[in-house]
Amino acid sequence: MITAPTLLVWGEEDVALGKELTLGMEPLVRGPRDIKYVPRCGHWVQQEAPEEVNRYLLEFLGDLAPGARVGAAPAGQ
Repeated sequence: MITAPTLLVWGEEDVALGKELTLGMEPLVRGPRDIKYVPRCGHWVQQEAPEEVNRYLLEFLGDLAPGARVGAAPAGQ
């Protein structure tokens, strides 16, 4: 069972691993979870829609860091 915060980014047109595999995951992922479906995208989401995947990652990771602002420069820069 996964208890860590979890983000799934899934291509809506993935023929290798269909979108239906994301349904009913509640017993497997007990931590905070989010699923983002990318339209017009297949199995290799990170190559097919890198800007969208990066945006989802930054939003997700930014939400995990209290007080952090996405896109803010590190201190001293």
